[in-house]
Amino acid sequence: MSVPSQVTVVGAGAAGLSVAEGPRREGFTGRVALLGEEEHLPYDRPPLSKQLLTGAWGPDRLPLRSRDDIARLDLQLRLVALYGRGDQVCGVAGINLPRATRTRRARVAEAAA
Repeated sequence: MSVPSQVTVVGAGAAGLSVAEGPRREGFTGRVALLGEEEHLPYDRPPLSKQLLTGAWGPDRLPLRSRDDIARLDLQLRLVALYGRGDQVCGVAGINLPRATRTRRARVAEAAA
């Protein structure tokens, strides 16, 4: 099985960031792109509606990683408009995907009983 030259993760929330960090943790040196609909670095969404809006937290507590952490990961952060049906992304406005692009669901090993 060949190693891809790039990994593209759709969704720049906590889960997307975690998925994007995985290849780097495993030593992947190719391009890792993280596509999201917001101009901000990935941030902790539940506290936005609870702690931030009530004044318990300042905005500096929301980012999941610092700018330096993101820089060390060498992630290509892309601001795009995503559209889809259900859990399937049908298109990404603002980015041209190569014709050879394929989507793959991550395989998750089941825990042994």
